[in-house]
Amino acid sequence: MKLKLITTTLLLSATMAVNAFAGISLNIDNVPLVTDVPPVIVDGRTLVPVRAIFEKLGAVVNWEPTTQTVTATSGEKTITLKLNDTSAYVNNELKTLDVPAQIVEGRTMVPARFVAESLDCQVLWEPTTQTVNVNTVPQPVENTPVETVPEQPQTTPEQPQTETVKKTGVYVGSLESDKYHRPTCRWVKKITQSNLIGFDSKSEAASKGYSPCGTCKP
Repeated sequence: MKLKLITTTLLLSATMAVNAFAGISLNIDNVPLVTDVPPVIVDGRTLVPVRAIFEKLGAVVNWEPTTQTVTATSGEKTITLKLNDTSAYVNNELKTLDVPAQIVEGRTMVPARFVAESLDCQVLWEPTTQTVNVNTVPQPVENTPVETVPEQPQTTPEQPQTETVKKTGVYVGSLESDKYHRPTCRWVKKITQSNLIGFDSKSEAASKGYSPCGTCKP
């Protein structure tokens, strides 16, 4: 009696699982792909019959029963998957699957997104119709509008005003020194014309940070 109850429970669970997956459909370039075993969802991933999807996308499929390995070749792409193994290879490059290839109702099922994207196809999921759309030529996808900032008018930065430097005066100094001199001071001869600055008074020189020369004592 107990064994019969367990068997009934398992059959009921399997039936519920099949019913839950019955609505999943797969389109390739907007054409429904009809398979003897319909697509199923396992752990949030859509699995489809391996031979059906690979061959529809132009790949040649080989099944190795001794190692339970699927190898698909399309142009320069070689894709290898093994039953119940989350490791897959694309041109010998390791890829980790969220859900491994597995047997469902006697058919080897593989993740649709992994297969399609490995063959450079676009995969779109339509939740309202529970449809996987595979496009061999990528289609534009509607994007969420991005808030833009109004372009500000360009303004020319103000140029700093250059103070006119007097070259003559009652006293003179150098732009590279903090001393002011009498024009006859021997140090004035060492000041280049470009660095020369003139003052009309001692107070003017002092206001600009200059102090009297210790040699000519202005």
